[in-house]
Amino acid sequence: MDDLDISANLTPKSQKSHKQISAFQAFTGLAKAGIGTGILFTPFVFKQCGIIPTLMILTIIPTGIYCSYMLLLSVLKDLDNDKLNLIHLVKHVFSDPEEKKKNKLMSILTKTSFLAFNVGGNIAFYILIINSVGLYLKPEEEANNLEWSPSLYQKLLISLLIIFPIYYPFNIQPKLADLHCFNTIGLLLNNLTFAVLALNCIYLLMTDQEIEIENQKENSQTNEIQKSHSLMLYILINYGIVMYLYDINGVMSDIRGQMKNTQEFKKVLIYYFQFMVAMATVVGLSGYLVYGQDQQANIFVNLEGKGIIKGYAHFLALLYSLSLIISSVLYIYPIVNLLDQTFHLTNNYLVFFDENSQQQKQKLTQQSIQMQEMGKSSEIINNKVTQITVNQPKQNANQDQQIQNQNQRLSLQQHMIRLGVFSFKIFMACVLPRVEVVVSILGSIFSISLGFVIPFLIYQEYYKKNPQKQKPYTNKYAFGTLSFGIVGGILGLCSVFISL
Repeated sequence: MDDLDISANLTPKSQKSHKQISAFQAFTGLAKAGIGTGILFTPFVFKQCGIIPTLMILTIIPTGIYCSYMLLLSVLKDLDNDKLNLIHLVKHVFSDPEEKKKNKLMSILTKTSFLAFNVGGNIAFYILIINSVGLYLKPEEEANNLEWSPSLYQKLLISLLIIFPIYYPFNIQPKLADLHCFNTIGLLLNNLTFAVLALNCIYLLMTDQEIEIENQKENSQTNEIQKSHSLMLYILINYGIVMYLYDINGVMSDIRGQMKNTQEFKKVLIYYFQFMVAMATVVGLSGYLVYGQDQQANIFVNLEGKGIIKGYAHFLALLYSLSLIISSVLYIYPIVNLLDQTFHLTNNYLVFFDENSQQQKQKLTQQSIQMQEMGKSSEIINNKVTQITVNQPKQNANQDQQIQNQNQRLSLQQHMIRLGVFSFKIFMACVLPRVEVVVSILGSIFSISLGFVIPFLIYQEYYKKNPQKQKPYTNKYAFGTLSFGIVGGILGLCSVFISL
């Protein structure tokens, strides 16, 4: 796994050139990454926890995440090269040759967390897609049943006829990570869906249906929220969902590295969290006030026949499903790339050739020095060193052409890997009970790992080697931040299993 650069694989060409972007452009980049599936669950969180508790957790949790990110930024600030992404930063900090085992474990933890988060996120996408498109298959006698979900046969039908024809043609592209334009299209459809949802809910609140809605809200609070023991359970269950909502671990350090002035990134982070809190409050609160106790985790179930989108609810669900399919295509790349490398199905000449040739030069040069000290001629070895240096550009060009020729088509084994990954995700999407459970588990485990545990470990390792740079109070601050993340994640995970 050491040879896998996940962040680079997910970064479009326009970002790989390290353009110098402004603070506003950095903010929009974070906002585009942050506005995702998690926003859809905010009305359901308001339903389970109530207005005041939900507003509290929507504010407290991003504050904890921001404090954890400050640990990471303090390390980046002290380094000469403060434009490292998270994976490169782990390699840079955990590079002590005498602690190879710890370095290896840290690298595995970071990359496994990224990969697992990608896989889990894709499974959550597919559950939403299947349930949303499944509304078209809903029988008339079940029209008023908000708990209805497609059968296993219908789920497989949707997977094969809708998801697969879009997913697979793009996934066999050898340079899948360069298809970032499709991610832009998916993001546009995604944001359009959120805008229509919010406008529809606000419209309903301003019409004559408001009295009925208010009654639903009061009954909901009377029956559910005032039970203190249930309220605490609901808050812990939704801890992971809110963590998932604010997650930007995959892009934060990359976007920071492209800024003209990285010192402004703290301000950008504050603006991002303020923006996300506002978005979650508008979408979540309006959706909850409209649908009250009938609110479902998949909000598209509630849309049929109400508001300005009356008669178009299924179309909106299909539009959002399409945006998820398009966007999720790119995020499967690190997984198939890892499997290709694991089974030696790709030849990474461009990645390793320069490194190997430099190592060979250094080795031969050292041999030359040793032989000179022994009084022997080193003319032959020096000629070899010169030959490597002169021929290297030509060899690089040949290897580049070889890579391009090999990438014209995928091998049978690579096709099987991509089909296997797709089949696994569809299987999990069909058998897992509820999408909110998947999202809560993702947030409670992998968002905590990437957002709290890994920044803390990087912070501790760096300042253990550089104690003179550490401020006296920051150690307690770091442990407090870590405790906030881990305790919340563990309790949230336990609460999810209790609720099943």
